[in-house]
Amino acid sequence: MPLDIELRQVIRSYPTGNLDKAKAEATDLLRQLTYAMTRAAQNQTLIEGQHARFDMQKDLPNGGKNLQVQLNKRRTMTQGTTIAQVTIDGDVFDSGADTPAERQLRTDILDHVRRAFRESLKTRAEYRVRRKT
Repeated sequence: MPLDIELRQVIRSYPTGNLDKAKAEATDLLRQLTYAMTRAAQNQTLIEGQHARFDMQKDLPNGGKNLQVQLNKRRTMTQGTTIAQVTIDGDVFDSGADTPAERQLRTDILDHVRRAFRESLKTRAEYRVRRKT
């Protein structure tokens, strides 16, 4: 199944100030992201560093996932902490079978999620991983 990355929208309430350390750390932490983490339960931290962390947010209505990179810094109610966001459509995920095709699909999903996060960190926008149409 071919996959695609779609630019969605600019992240609202994007944090201000120098985010270089957090973005650099998030880029490093991205190597630790696994396929299993993309299927994790909602509302939990997946990977945590000193300046940033990968969080699984509330599941999407279509069975999809909403992953975000958050700052590990307290903000006021009007200041956001999200510096990157990637959503994954529910119909992208594999059946869970252990076949060569399913293993390849899991590799492809993870590659697309990582690529989408790298773009999100650069552009301050949300990206979506979906089936290519």
